Amino acid sequence: MVRSIDPGELPEYAVKVVKDAVRVSNLAFFVTADENLQSDSAVHLASGDRNFNELLYLPTYERHKVHLVVNAAFKIRRFWQVPAQERTIPEPVEPDRLPERYEQELRSKHERASDAGIEEVSRFLYYDLLRQVTSLPRDIRVEHDIAEQLPEHRDRQRAVLAEYIGELAMQIGSPIGSSRPLALYMKSAAMDLALLHEWCEILGESVPAPLKNHEASAVADELQSVLNTRNLSADHLGDRLLSDAWAERLEIRDWYSWKPLQ
Repeated sequence: MVRSIDPGELPEYAVKVVKDAVRVSNLAFFVTADENLQSDSAVHLASGDRNFNELLYLPTYERHKVHLVVNAAFKIRRFWQVPAQERTIPEPVEPDRLPERYEQELRSKHERASDAGIEEVSRFLYYDLLRQVTSLPRDIRVEHDIAEQLPEHRDRQRAVLAEYIGELAMQIGSPIGSSRPLALYMKSAAMDLALLHEWCEILGESVPAPLKNHEASAVADELQSVLNTRNLSADHLGDRLLSDAWAERLEIRDWYSWKPLQ
């Protein structure tokens, strides 16, 4: 991996956004292509011995690098601009796996799986749902902020979101045939649907037809209502409060806590 952030690769407005993130955090900002990443991109905040913030992205998303950098810079700025005591990150609650009722359903779906196999799947699903609820409200708000504050970035943002919408529509799918417990599938799908609806709103487009009457649409509408009716600060504290509101609605607020970033 080669860390690099060449201002010459970025339009002037993006350079300003990056400089602002560096100024607010008082930390360097690196951009790293990582072919082993499990998602399109990830933002790693400075902590421990790592005295810099970093954007990791898949090389296959090189064409969207400008947007990924802008998006990461917005996230870095909103985290570091809050008081030090409010700079928190989610922490799983022991035993950091699904409650027993969900594991029983997993066993019924995977009768030949070993106890160790069920535990592995349980932890994976637990952390995946935790990732969604503690990041998607922020992701939605950041994209809206970018759309409102950087009109000159509109074409690049639209290109990325249009691609994401197609990928997400396929990912949501249907509960029929899902290997996950039904209640977990519905919670995850509701969050993804809320995300998809918000991206479509930014683009001024309709939700893909197959998802308009999805089984999780009612809950997704409630999550969107939480986003749109609460007047919260456009920073990490506001993002955190929205994540907690989503988690309360989805009945998973006791799955995690918030701990100070060290």
